[in-house]
Amino acid sequence: MGQKNYKRLYYNLLRSQESEAQLQEIPITEYPQPEISCYTTPIATVVIGQTHFKIAEYHLRPYSSLSHNSSELRISDINEDIGHTFIHFLSTGCYETLKPTDLGPEKCPWAREFERSVYAYHAARRYSIFGLEEHAKRYMLTFSEEVSTRQLLKTVSKVYSELPGHDSWFESFIRDKLAAAFEKDEFSFRYRVVRDGLGSDDNFNRFLMYTTLEIYADKLTSLRETAPNGHHQTNGHTEIPSEEKVPAEEKQSTTESPDDKEESSPRYPDEPLSADDTPTVVNAIPYQTLQLHRKNFSSLNPTANMKIAITGARGTVGRAVVREASQAGHSTVQVDRTDTEYDGTPNSEMKTADTANNYEATLEAFKGCDAVIHLAAIPDPIGKDDQVVHNNNVTSAFNGFYAAAQLGIKRFCYASSVNAIGLEYATRPLQFEYFPVDEEAPPNPTDSYALAKQEAETQARTFARWFPGMNIACMRIHAVASREEAQKGHNENWEDSAVKSLWGWVSPDATARACLLSVEKAEKLNGCEIFNVVAPTTTQDTPSIELAKKYYPDTEVRHELKGNQSFFTAEKANRILGWVHEE
Repeated sequence: MGQKNYKRLYYNLLRSQESEAQLQEIPITEYPQPEISCYTTPIATVVIGQTHFKIAEYHLRPYSSLSHNSSELRISDINEDIGHTFIHFLSTGCYETLKPTDLGPEKCPWAREFERSVYAYHAARRYSIFGLEEHAKRYMLTFSEEVSTRQLLKTVSKVYSELPGHDSWFESFIRDKLAAAFEKDEFSFRYRVVRDGLGSDDNFNRFLMYTTLEIYADKLTSLRETAPNGHHQTNGHTEIPSEEKVPAEEKQSTTESPDDKEESSPRYPDEPLSADDTPTVVNAIPYQTLQLHRKNFSSLNPTANMKIAITGARGTVGRAVVREASQAGHSTVQVDRTDTEYDGTPNSEMKTADTANNYEATLEAFKGCDAVIHLAAIPDPIGKDDQVVHNNNVTSAFNGFYAAAQLGIKRFCYASSVNAIGLEYATRPLQFEYFPVDEEAPPNPTDSYALAKQEAETQARTFARWFPGMNIACMRIHAVASREEAQKGHNENWEDSAVKSLWGWVSPDATARACLLSVEKAEKLNGCEIFNVVAPTTTQDTPSIELAKKYYPDTEVRHELKGNQSFFTAEKANRILGWVHEE
């Protein structure tokens, strides 16, 4: 049988009391064969708080964050109450909590389980345990429906500042819950935010106040078309509300706090509100003023002020990305394979790492970063050995993806190429199914560079599945140059360059903006997404439809090519990322 990896089959006997007939109905399931039995590896002791847990060393090996030199691993930065859940997931891949034994009369079991799910999420984020993170998210969403706003705020505030990086999902979760509480009872919302939300954590206080302002700003947006006399506009007509539209019981309900069933108290200390009080705070701040405030604090959203690692930072695109990121208020880590001196960019540091040949240096360069823009690669196969081009670029891509995944970095931009479908360096005549070319065009690589880019995109899709929550943008970038430079190159090498590359180009600054947008708006991605990054026009003045008829007469033109419109469409990048090509 040698070393062939034969698939084994087994019966999943769930319960011993199953009848023989029932057992026969249980399907035979395939499972991946491990190479090493976890039952033969050494036992490690994991100390969380005062509790000592025993676990097979085998289960710790997949996580670089849990590496240790002795038989005992001490973890002091996660809550002890979640220790069992943490270790149980490492051992089984399942989420499990212990039955609480210390619940007081004032605390319901759902509140405890919500608290545990938040602590589990914190632990998973701290140690890059992606599977546990997804379980914790699901339980947080479930149990948060059963807890009051007061309990929610007190719990999330405990871990907010301890989460690594900028956690857009966690902040969105809190924001959605607060928005729902606002819609349910605005008066109670104001009271809860001030009394139960604000505490000793300045970061959380700041986030809470900005979120509150955003919620009120959204409320004011809905009132923008209010008529001068205070009546709402509906389809251009003034709608005057009548008393019959506001049942008395609804008015009366505003005197109670639905967010906190455990206590009944006035919404503001020493300032009880009557049932006839109106939400005067909404009209107290002019809409234009609050809009100005929103602009002022918009830079503090979860994607602002990120620390971004940029590989290939000293290349043409790399320099442009560093400049764009700096101007947007981000700090940068410029990563290049050769030693470089500091270039004077504000809030930037230089690190040396050959991403294709030194994984440890790559991992070290990415530490502490919130996002990665991975540009490092051999830029073309011209005059180079095919095996060097292919192996370098494929390994560089993998090392970048894997280092980011191990560090819990979820915002990742990979510089792919339009050549991923087989283009300028093709060794055979090109065939396209349709114009304009979109991201769904079938790949047909026939050279080492195109093959490497196609394989790197496959890696990206794999990592997005392997590490749920990791969002990767593969940017299919065209020839980076000004239009004049690209036009000159095409005219000098018409058949091998212009015709094969479909007369495409993209400016360095526009490329940099696309890459930056892909990590700033990573939450809009669905795992791995591919984007064409191409200028909207060709390098030629000749109408594109004439070029298509002359050089690609058999290719279907699915959408009209107007003027010198590009043979590629970047509509997806515009729709999802808001990218527009500007020189």
